[in-house]
Amino acid sequence: GQSDAAVKAIDTSSEASRQTVQQAREAGSSLDAISQALHNLTALNASIASATLQQSHVVEEINRNVLDTAGLSQQTADAAR
Repeated sequence: GQSDAAVKAIDTSSEASRQTVQQAREAGSSLDAISQALHNLTALNASIASATLQQSHVVEEINRNVLDTAGLSQQTADAAR
């Protein structure tokens, strides 16, 4: 009767609680994985930013060298005249 129904309700509730705990654990694991992936992306973005800055400095140096070479070429051409 009623006691059987109560026991069944308790069993059902216990199973639902167990499933909820398992789902919470899985969600926690997923959030940990997402957090790690975001950390990795942040580190990668920092590396890309650093490399971009270094490349910018190299391009500036190349531009200076090209201008210097152009100036020297002009001086050489003027001297040859």
